[in-house]
Amino acid sequence: MNKSHSINSTVQAFIAYRYILFLLLVLLGWAMSFPDTLLRMVALWKSSTTYNHCFAVLPICFYLVWVNRHEFLRFTPGVNLLWVPPLAASMLLWILAKLSEVDAVEYIATIAILITALGLFLGRKVSKVLWFPLLFMFFLVPVGDEIVPLLQVITAKAAVWLLGLTNIPVFFEGLFITIPAGKFVVAEACSGIRFLISSIFLGFLCANLFFRSYLKRILFIGFSLFLPVAANILRVFGIILIGHYSDMRYAVGADHLIYGWVFFLFIIIIMVLVGRFFSEEVSVSTESVALKNTDDGWRQWPSSQSTVPLFAILLLCFFFMQHYVSRDFPVPGPLLATDISVSHRSLTKPPYRFIEKDIDVQARRVFALPDRDRTFYLVAEAFTGVDEKSELISWNNRLFDPDIWSIRNRQHHALAFNGEQIHIEILNLVSNESVPRSIAYWYRIPGYSGYQPLQIKMLQTANILRGKGRYGVMVQLTFDGYATGVDQNQVLADWLDENYAYIDSLFLF
Repeated sequence: MNKSHSINSTVQAFIAYRYILFLLLVLLGWAMSFPDTLLRMVALWKSSTTYNHCFAVLPICFYLVWVNRHEFLRFTPGVNLLWVPPLAASMLLWILAKLSEVDAVEYIATIAILITALGLFLGRKVSKVLWFPLLFMFFLVPVGDEIVPLLQVITAKAAVWLLGLTNIPVFFEGLFITIPAGKFVVAEACSGIRFLISSIFLGFLCANLFFRSYLKRILFIGFSLFLPVAANILRVFGIILIGHYSDMRYAVGADHLIYGWVFFLFIIIIMVLVGRFFSEEVSVSTESVALKNTDDGWRQWPSSQSTVPLFAILLLCFFFMQHYVSRDFPVPGPLLATDISVSHRSLTKPPYRFIEKDIDVQARRVFALPDRDRTFYLVAEAFTGVDEKSELISWNNRLFDPDIWSIRNRQHHALAFNGEQIHIEILNLVSNESVPRSIAYWYRIPGYSGYQPLQIKMLQTANILRGKGRYGVMVQLTFDGYATGVDQNQVLADWLDENYAYIDSLFLF
């Protein structure tokens, strides 16, 4: 009976703070205005263990708000126009990200819109008290996969360096580490991205709970960044040692993943213990806020004449944003010719193309191009950009299978053709069977040909704003070299300089 009475009293006290209900209305209006973005974010939370922690972010934020209720309820809530510029910038960023189909930026902008919209209606003093729960909501953003290749390289090179301190012979090529007992590859699952994101998430939370000094918070967050990277390097190094001394009977297959998670749990415990050991005395009042100590502004609906009109304008802006990005953009006719004027052998399937999941292309042209005693394989694919599956540049649209191939080195090549500068990247690959391969690739969009994804995305956005679509073509030229001492990258570069006109005859725009 007493427990039920306590719950009813809490609910009644909560309802008495009508301004909090208004803030929840702002949250609801935001959620209903960005359903597509939020549903895709939640789908990533569910589908990837890297982002499972996102489900805990909002409950933690509400808890942190509740813990600080004795602080912020003393101040008058209201409109703070200083949040208008960052709110407008976040909305513009969302539009540009949506048009260019850069999901990570779109997710960041969506959460930034929520944070700045809440800040707009909280007031300066209240926002100052609740700054951490507001910023903590950025952990709702499922990003991090973009740095996986960098983490793979760092982990592989550091593990090889540690192996160099032992008497174990080691040969390092790409991401493949070979020792007398066998060969290891630092695959995407071994990059440590899951450890890193989870550690940063916990590090930020512990920094707020354990410390009040900003310097100590920054140092602890830096510690939470360094620790998982170093720990993952030691994990990979340890797995290789186990494989070496057990003659590959252990630390292979699923074993290394099990060892990894046990090791990571141990590291997390260490991080929390370190935080607790150096923690500062935090005085948090557990007293409930008496009504007489609560500012009257929380007990009533927004009384300012600008609050409700601003909220209505905000909802109208959200509606306009969704309407603007959902317009139908022009899709051109055929982007690729059916044939090219060169002796070739057409193929029905791309011989080397790796696609993680289905993609939707308007047209695909695949050729075997003989040249002296060598054969070059050309793949050109036209993307309309009308939806996610037909996106020109995508994480799911890859040049090679990363579980089989690794980048040994890369070379940037530029050639001039008909007054246009064509920017090409040539990748020298090595497989788990030590077979060499070189791939020259670039993207062609109206007015530009190049290989840098960010630049291509920006130019696609500019084309869309000018009334054009986000269509383009991906071109890949592959050469397998078998002769020793042959610079495969240079072979590809020389062939492109001499024969680019053949490839250009494919493009119809």
